[in-house]
Amino acid sequence: MESFEISADSYDPSSLTSGGYGQRTPEPSAQRNNATQSETKIRQNPAAARQARPSATPAAPAKKPTADNVSTRRRWKLFAGITLIVFAAYMLIVCVSYFSAGADDQSIVQGRQFARISSTPEAVSNTGGPLGAFLADILLSQWLGIGSFILIFYVGALGISLVGLRRMKFWDLTYKCLLTSITLSILTGFVTYTMTSHNFWGGNHGHLVNEFLITNTGWWGAIGVNMLLVAAVALVFLRELQTAYEAYRNRVKKHRERIARERAAAEARRRQMEAMMTDDEVATADNNTSDKSSSDNKTESATPADRAAETMTEHQPAQHHHEVPTYTPDTEKRYEQAELTDIDTIADDNTTMATDAASASATAAANWHETVNTTPVADPSPVACPAETMPAASMTSAPVSSETADHDTNDNDNKAVAPVTASAAPASEDHNITPPTAPAAIQPDELPQPDVDLAEIPDVTEAEDETASAVNLVVNTPQAVAEARHISNEPYDPTAELSHFRFPSIDLLEKRAQRTDHVDLEEQEENKERLTQTLNTFGVKISQIEATVGPTITRYEIIPEAGTRTRSVKTLGEDLQLSLAALGIRIIAPVPGKGTIGIEVPNKDPQIVSIRSILSSEAFQSSKAELPIAMGSTITNDVYVTDLAKLPHLLVAGATGMGKSVGLNTIIASLLYKKHPAELKFVLIDPKRVELSLYRKLERHYLAALPGEDAIITDTSKVVTVLNSLCIEMGKRLDLLEKAGVRNIKEYNEKFIARRLNPNEHKFMPYIVLIIDEFADIILTAGKEVENPVSRLAAVARAAGIHLIIATQRPSVTVITGAIKTNIPGRIAFRVNQGVDSRTILDQVGANQLIGKGDMLFSCNGVIDRVQCAFIDTDEVKAICDSISDQIGYCEPYQLPEFVPPTAEGPARTGAQLGERDPMFKEAGMMVVETQSGSTTNLQRKLAIGFGRAGRIMDQLEAAGVVGPAQGGKPRPVLMDIMAFENYLQLNAIN
Repeated sequence: MESFEISADSYDPSSLTSGGYGQRTPEPSAQRNNATQSETKIRQNPAAARQARPSATPAAPAKKPTADNVSTRRRWKLFAGITLIVFAAYMLIVCVSYFSAGADDQSIVQGRQFARISSTPEAVSNTGGPLGAFLADILLSQWLGIGSFILIFYVGALGISLVGLRRMKFWDLTYKCLLTSITLSILTGFVTYTMTSHNFWGGNHGHLVNEFLITNTGWWGAIGVNMLLVAAVALVFLRELQTAYEAYRNRVKKHRERIARERAAAEARRRQMEAMMTDDEVATADNNTSDKSSSDNKTESATPADRAAETMTEHQPAQHHHEVPTYTPDTEKRYEQAELTDIDTIADDNTTMATDAASASATAAANWHETVNTTPVADPSPVACPAETMPAASMTSAPVSSETADHDTNDNDNKAVAPVTASAAPASEDHNITPPTAPAAIQPDELPQPDVDLAEIPDVTEAEDETASAVNLVVNTPQAVAEARHISNEPYDPTAELSHFRFPSIDLLEKRAQRTDHVDLEEQEENKERLTQTLNTFGVKISQIEATVGPTITRYEIIPEAGTRTRSVKTLGEDLQLSLAALGIRIIAPVPGKGTIGIEVPNKDPQIVSIRSILSSEAFQSSKAELPIAMGSTITNDVYVTDLAKLPHLLVAGATGMGKSVGLNTIIASLLYKKHPAELKFVLIDPKRVELSLYRKLERHYLAALPGEDAIITDTSKVVTVLNSLCIEMGKRLDLLEKAGVRNIKEYNEKFIARRLNPNEHKFMPYIVLIIDEFADIILTAGKEVENPVSRLAAVARAAGIHLIIATQRPSVTVITGAIKTNIPGRIAFRVNQGVDSRTILDQVGANQLIGKGDMLFSCNGVIDRVQCAFIDTDEVKAICDSISDQIGYCEPYQLPEFVPPTAEGPARTGAQLGERDPMFKEAGMMVVETQSGSTTNLQRKLAIGFGRAGRIMDQLEAAGVVGPAQGGKPRPVLMDIMAFENYLQLNAIN
């Protein structure tokens, strides 16, 4: 049997998949040559041909899928797609519901299995039920937080793709959604890292990643990682961003083209209107020129009597023919020049015009009497009108005698009418009217009335009334304008009621001599040498040292050699104090604004800074501050003056005998020497009853009080009433500021002094300075009742001109709470006993290193200056008060509004009050006092409860006095230790 072979090149491989069998394809010449060569080789080797024959057999064709299989696969895809879409919608609903119900469901969901949760479905607030609460807590709390919404979109997008609504690339969609969700989780966790909430908005994933980054790389490292993730997302979506940007540019371009077309059309219309108006003006000018030339010809040929009659006819008020003047750019200038013209010149011009008109009025009157039968009517109140403003009827005078004219002229001194003469016209026998001789006072109502139908004559009463009012306005203009200018230019003087008040004399203050050489050069050189030796002993080398001598301390500023760390100098305070045998050494490393390290050493011979030298200084006398206070002398011997209105509140603290009371007297004396009693009022609260009682003599000048109460509050039970009264006063003042459209009391008073406010609705408001001495005693007595109004005043009262000065001997966190401290940026710290007290006042140590006797640190907005407080003796305070009280004052103190306290029943009790404690109150309180951290998040995490419940427990602990008020994102201060909390539990029988 003859052998044969099949070339694979003669078959189309695609025909096997498409169902074709053995269909030949045209082969190129090269392929035919190769086939011939292969056939020759096979004939020469039959064995190889037999081995190659089975392989040349065509493969069996693949089975073609049936229509049923295709339909089944499509059904499954459709089912899976719908399922994913429904599941994505369900996840979206439960996640959105989590924002409102998550805090309540968190205590139920966390730490429990799903079976236990589903057994009590009524306790779940989520819209999706127990499953929804469990699923939302996993997605938003445990996983990716806000980034979980990208996963929900991913599930929905897969469902849409399977259904066939829109085809999407699977791996592209998966990569983009996964990267975006992770980036959004980390970025949200970084933004909300310091926020306090019932969960982390970036999920535990975002919070833990940022916690790791911040702990190991710091804030800048975390910022860098987040920026890299955002850049990666931007690169992934670069094509979409470019498409969106191009679409935005095209839209803006189309909008600009449309605006340009509209503007071009409007410009074309405007030019067309201008061309039409120009043509009309040219035609009007031609007509006016022709009319004017014809009227001039007529005037030249007319007689004087005709011109007078024509003038009378033109000025008839009954006709009301008034030509509307065309407005030109020069019209406004002419009006302004006419208003500025002297009134005497206007009167002279009016007199000349009246004379010219009267010369022709006699002839016109004769013609009038010959044609019209008249009956003279007497006017009981004649008004003389200037010729410029009188109606046309008054230009034709009625026939009166010269005596009457003279009498009227003498009686009307303010009338700008000069006597005129005219030739007498012959009397008419029919009307028995004496011809006029001199129409001095022209009376409109005395003109002869025509015997015609009155219905045909227009009413001229309104025109005459307007003319008469215009006459009076023109005539009285000089005097009225002068009076108006005098009133408007005179500002309101708030000190007018006590205009003779004299400020206290500077001679009332004692003059104390001050030495300028109290620190000699030998002492300075000795201290420099000791400082250098001590620092060299501890390895700190100095390249330069300079001394600045102050009244009580000397600052040595050293410049260490390169490579020296400032921290190594800060730790040597006690060693330097031992070496110099000083009372206290304060190290400033570095000195703000200088490249040096400051070491402040007390002087062996400290000097007293007298209040007289401070108040008589140029810095205080020339101060333009609203409420200037001169505290004393700085380390460079400069007078330290600041503005209480800009602080705007002041916190004064210091141990007993360190100069706190003297500092308060210095502040009060500074204000008394600068502000008038009408500009400043004090509200003094003195629980010790001896510190501020000297100022009782100023009751009728500088003090403010409640009606019927003592001006100086010494009873702690009345402190709450006074503070709430100040809150009411603050509210009233803020209402006036709102009505006046200003932002603070300075702008309001300036506007009122300039007489730009209605005095029936507004009033001049003085500054009010509230001074509270020994605030610790008040806060321990009244507690929250005092803290709440003080916090309100500190936060809002600045704009209303109410400023607080709070003094205390115990600057602890239980007295100076966070709510009060936050709104009082001005701090004065005298010497305190412990560094923790210094941190409470200044947020840093340093006040415990002062030397006392008026040595203080003044902190304003974070900038600290060391100042030696000015000394004012009790005798000097008495002399100042006597000098003021001997002068005339007001009838009573400045009245504060009355405060009506709430009823004894009070509002309804809430869950945060002590009557309804949470079962975990004791456990939570013990945890708080043990850790000394009043954090709601810690309670939530350690007790496995929700944020809502943890917040309620924290409010109950605050009401019990265990923790202080909230301080934003920071933990609450803990006010009790373990023993105090156990005693509280025993006293209240809490198990």
